[in-house]
Amino acid sequence: MWHPGGDGPPAIAGGQNVNGWCVALGACLAWAYSSLIASLIACFVIPFCWCCFHLAALGTFAIHQLLCIAAFSSGCR
Repeated sequence: MWHPGGDGPPAIAGGQNVNGWCVALGACLAWAYSSLIASLIACFVIPFCWCCFHLAALGTFAIHQLLCIAAFSSGCR
């Protein structure tokens, strides 16, 4: 347990310090999820459509999520 005057603050994430790659991965995935939510809200708001482009929104979300993982997960280990 960490105490004042000890060796420093406790490590984060199970003994590993959070690096920039993990932050970038989290931000990219947050962007993917927020884009999906905004697309689905817009999908249900458009009159006479009622989510007619839901497959495109879900497909784009899947591609965005895979690209985030491919780009940032190797540096976040």
